[in-house]
Amino acid sequence: MPISKLKAVEVGIPASESVVNLLSLSPLQVNSPCVTRFRLRLLMANAPMRLLTLNPSDTLPLTDQIVDGLRKRITQRALRAGMRLPSIRHFAKTHQVSAATVVQAYDRLVEDGYLVPRRGSGFYVARNSRGRKLRSRIDLAPAEDTLWILRSALQQQHPVIRAGAGWLPPSWLDGKLIVQGVSRAVGKDGSHLLEYGEPQGFSPLRKQLVHKLAKSGIKTDIDQIITTHGVSQAIDLVCRYFIHPGDVVLVDDPGYYVTFGYLKTLGATIVGVPRTPDGPDLSALESLVTTHQPKLFFTMSVLHNPTGTDMNQATAHRVLQLAEKRNFIIVEDDAYGDLHPGVATRLSTLDQLQRVVYVSGFSKTVSPDLRSGFLAARHDLVQDLLDLKLLS
Repeated sequence: MPISKLKAVEVGIPASESVVNLLSLSPLQVNSPCVTRFRLRLLMANAPMRLLTLNPSDTLPLTDQIVDGLRKRITQRALRAGMRLPSIRHFAKTHQVSAATVVQAYDRLVEDGYLVPRRGSGFYVARNSRGRKLRSRIDLAPAEDTLWILRSALQQQHPVIRAGAGWLPPSWLDGKLIVQGVSRAVGKDGSHLLEYGEPQGFSPLRKQLVHKLAKSGIKTDIDQIITTHGVSQAIDLVCRYFIHPGDVVLVDDPGYYVTFGYLKTLGATIVGVPRTPDGPDLSALESLVTTHQPKLFFTMSVLHNPTGTDMNQATAHRVLQLAEKRNFIIVEDDAYGDLHPGVATRLSTLDQLQRVVYVSGFSKTVSPDLRSGFLAARHDLVQDLLDLKLLS
């Protein structure tokens, strides 16, 4: 019987064979019409192949490793649109993880727009599988009229909630507690109100801030902290120290419009980094830092304004690696961090203020009228920023 008439089983290729064994076939067998494309695909499907290499001892949870690994393979087109992923059971078996771990990872990839579930069929790579951006990239050069937006937000319109301002309703703040605290502080001895304060800030407050940052895993001492008139002054000091006209500054896109407006007044070139549910779009960020060689990157790791998303640990590590490799400073705005209900990943915690300047305040949690903010940075940088504050 001619070879073209043989069935696959007669050629000696059981359906349970692996791809490795397929490679041992003779050229005549492999090229035979009996070994159809369907049979090859069947063999590949049955082969115990791993899509990813997972590390159970890594500090990054297995679910995050799977999500990050599959996302990377999809964005690099190693997994193309329309391709079917291994079943949950098969993936769990070949990667030696629980089915629950795979379910969580697949669900997150579906939510982020990388996978599409088909009932009774499985999970497939989405046709438009670049991930669900929370907003497509915008051209920040023309921007909106920042001053008009700011004036509108500051207009008194009680009891209207200013949805675009990012502020808590006044009813959520404890006005009586604030009045009692201020009265108690002034009532003890008001003589200090008639003198200039400490240039770096009220030392008892800075001591408390050291303890506050320690709770987030950020190790500092009192000399690494400068108190400011709100977060805006902290950002102002950092910008005036680092930025010269024409310098490129990366910002979250979308992001805080007041920062955009202020950067423009300094003559900076603003470039937006698209924001995803897990933080900055890493492929876009890597491309932008290579092309533009930015001086700074303004970002929010926790409760990002306006999307409310958090940066995950894998993304944070990669952002810090890029900052080290491409020599730029990260300004981490943590204005909303105190409102986060659980444990959150912060760049400052992972970096310990080597390439990150941390800025925060109490306008969102205590009172915007107190104008109380602060920054934390490495010692040499703090001294330079303090000199700039003295000249302000």
